[in-house]
Amino acid sequence: MTTSPPNLSLAAAPLVLALGAMAWSLPALAFDLPSPWCVGNGGGTFLCSNKEERAELIAKNATLDYLDFVKLAFAADTIQFVPARPGAAPAMTLHRSGGGILDLTSPSSDSVRSRMAMAATDWFRAFCLANAGKAVRYPLNDPVVNVERLACHPKAEAAGASPMFGIQVSRGVVYRAKDQVPVVAMEHLTGTEAILTAWGYPKVFNVGDSAAQGLIVEIKPPLAKVQRTSGDQVSELWVPVKALRPAARQGEGG
Repeated sequence: MTTSPPNLSLAAAPLVLALGAMAWSLPALAFDLPSPWCVGNGGGTFLCSNKEERAELIAKNATLDYLDFVKLAFAADTIQFVPARPGAAPAMTLHRSGGGILDLTSPSSDSVRSRMAMAATDWFRAFCLANAGKAVRYPLNDPVVNVERLACHPKAEAAGASPMFGIQVSRGVVYRAKDQVPVVAMEHLTGTEAILTAWGYPKVFNVGDSAAQGLIVEIKPPLAKVQRTSGDQVSELWVPVKALRPAARQGEGG
């Protein structure tokens, strides 16, 4: 006499799904397959594309403006693209939970948010490379946690003064003011002036460094105290750290 297997209760089903996802996650990462949280529509193009698919999409769209590319690559039912507002916030992609992605505020969501950050970095670096660029990590001149800043600079650039576009990759959860929905917000910037104004020059300035504004004698982010000497007169003033620029070398103007 054979006995049919017992039916799984609805209460046990989520546990079985969770265990299955955990068992599947290691080979998925090893072979660059879509992650377990791509179940449903939460991952979309952003999380669910493997290396080959990512390379194909970038090759077809490498000539796009960076923000137009973001609309294609950072695409999922759980992602909203928010255009830049002149004089205010940069363009953003807001990543929320749903469609197979865990609640972003739960303790178990750390791995998902890390995967989001990794995917954002991968897309950015690949698009930068397709535009004959190099990704440059920017120091955090403001005391921000769970954030990484990358800008794409021309490969032939000698100094760090010509970023083309940039991304602020976040692992932290914020709450959208409109409806208090928890989201992970990625910021996207275009243009040299916008990036240098928002983040400063891509160099860590330390006490004792000479900046264009003077000798740095104290740093208390987001401000730095610089000392200027004119004849016998010495003056000090506080300036934003992100406003610091390297001192001109001998023979350079400015």
